[in-house]
Amino acid sequence: MLGHRLPFRYCRTAYNDELPCRKIVDCWFDEFPIMEFLAENYSEDQLKEAFQGHKSRVTTILEIIHRAKTGQ
Repeated sequence: MLGHRLPFRYCRTAYNDELPCRKIVDCWFDEFPIMEFLAENYSEDQLKEAFQGHKSRVTTILEIIHRAKTGQ
């Protein structure tokens, strides 16, 4: 997603230091059995959230702006 090689640690904690990047399988499938790693280290709910639950960057930016304006 970022366009260059990153350490695996970044990819497995890309979102809030707890969820893997949604592209982790695409980037690491040829290095080792990534699907097994994910199944052993994350719950089904965490994987579902990681692969489906992320907001777009625009939505996230708008939420940050709204929080800043309202002081939340």
